[in-house]
Amino acid sequence: MTVPTVSVRNPYAENRPATPETFYGRAADVRWMLEHLAKPYPDSLAIAGPRRIGKTSLLHYVSHIFRHPETIDEKVTPYADAYRALLAPGRRHLHVYIDVSRILHVDESVMMPRFWRVLLRAFHRACHERQQTIAIPHIEEASDPDTLIEMLEDRLHALASDDVRVIFYLDEVEKEGFSFEVGQVLRSLAMQWGIAVVIASQRSLLEWLDDPQDHNSPFYNMLAYRYLRPMPADEAYKLLTDPARRRLSAHWLEDQEDVLANIVDATGGHPALVKLAGERLWELSQVQQRSTITLEEVLNHVRLQGEPIFKSIWNALNAQERHLVQTLVRHATDSQMPEPETERLYDTLHRDGILIETEEGWQLFSPLFADYVRTVILPSERPAALTIEGMQVYVPHKEEPVLLTKTEHRLLAYLLAHRGQTCTRTDLLAHIWNKREENKVLDVTIQRLRRKIEPNPSEPRYLLTVRGQGYRLDI
Repeated sequence: MTVPTVSVRNPYAENRPATPETFYGRAADVRWMLEHLAKPYPDSLAIAGPRRIGKTSLLHYVSHIFRHPETIDEKVTPYADAYRALLAPGRRHLHVYIDVSRILHVDESVMMPRFWRVLLRAFHRACHERQQTIAIPHIEEASDPDTLIEMLEDRLHALASDDVRVIFYLDEVEKEGFSFEVGQVLRSLAMQWGIAVVIASQRSLLEWLDDPQDHNSPFYNMLAYRYLRPMPADEAYKLLTDPARRRLSAHWLEDQEDVLANIVDATGGHPALVKLAGERLWELSQVQQRSTITLEEVLNHVRLQGEPIFKSIWNALNAQERHLVQTLVRHATDSQMPEPETERLYDTLHRDGILIETEEGWQLFSPLFADYVRTVILPSERPAALTIEGMQVYVPHKEEPVLLTKTEHRLLAYLLAHRGQTCTRTDLLAHIWNKREENKVLDVTIQRLRRKIEPNPSEPRYLLTVRGQGYRLDI
């Protein structure tokens, strides 16, 4: 069937936090936050999850629906009325958001006053937007943390007298940018003025504590903790299909139902990976006017463009967690009961959404992430026969590096990222040359590469032909 031509932007090509209008799913997480924050005296929260999992989008959405509960709709939950009921008491709130990453990596003597100054500026802006007449003079002149904290306390006192609850959202918090003293002051403000603090971080705040005795810290104990995991399958499917639903016919979606379900499964419900798949679906269906789409051409796009996401997930794991993930990948699944010393690791990775438990045993949340570990991480543990640096490639049988053209570099880098795997001609032409039809340019470039990297180009050792399919780089 022919998909109609459209000249609108790709709704999935947004590499930034979702707006309230483009926010999907997270029904359980949204409800949990509302139940804690909509109380007469709101609770303070700590939300942890890997980068690009949607923490910032969640914070902005929740603060938005406090002000505009009528905007809660079926994109998030089929029970919108029940969610609005949580906000029914109508208590006035002031929502203050700051990105804490902007104050990281500075000397601690500078970081403390800078933190409170940034917080005060955001507080002042939020008051202005809500038409709360709270003047905060001389912010820039104050350099002493105690003076800045006193300024904040004075304004919190004025709002508390007006029965306004203040919720501070501290996003992108890292251990290096959040001192114990800041936590103690925030707890004091919560106790005295009824504020709430919502902290979003990559790892749980409790994992930062070096001294087990610090677990008894009143600040860490006042927080309710939640781990932001990949989305459930039904929410991920809605995120994958809904933004383009107005442009795609119901028949088209029905025809691609199996492909769409397999995409959701392959991404594991990670929202950033789902959006990458949606981006490719839009390109194929709307721009290239394809009536049928194969699963692999979508997943190859996610593998390539999603590598920074996979790398970020991998880098956030500690050494023990990485070893366990590598073991699972080598054995595909682990159906054995975990040893007592590793049981906590399984529980932690399951809590963080990295592992899922199936009837066959423990598995990584996404087959695409498993592919990344299998094809990028595991091979990197052994020396590679080929090494690319800039526009040059180092090969074992040549003393000097070999210079590559831009096209040769793109092709070799792609093959190297998928080494050990067969890369089809269709995939290579699409990713390197953006071509759909068969073209001799691939064969010509392969021949040039073989002359540069093979000891004997007529009997290739590294860059192999897979007859009837494509090419494979074995190193």
